[in-house]
Amino acid sequence: MLTARAERLPPGEGCIDIAPILMAMPSATQIALEVPMQQMRGLEGAEAVARHVHDVAVRFLARLP
Repeated sequence: MLTARAERLPPGEGCIDIAPILMAMPSATQIALEVPMQQMRGLEGAEAVARHVHDVAVRFLARLP
């Protein structure tokens, strides 16, 4: 339960293959990320978490066909 609420991973770092889900969505669909990563936030701060999630998500989305 802790992982589901407080330690989710950015797209591409977790074990769920979300690429097919995203590719099935209409291209104009807006998405938002909710990736709390509380442990990293406690160690490095919220800015570091936001930067990490952004960078990982951008790389992940760039690899989609």
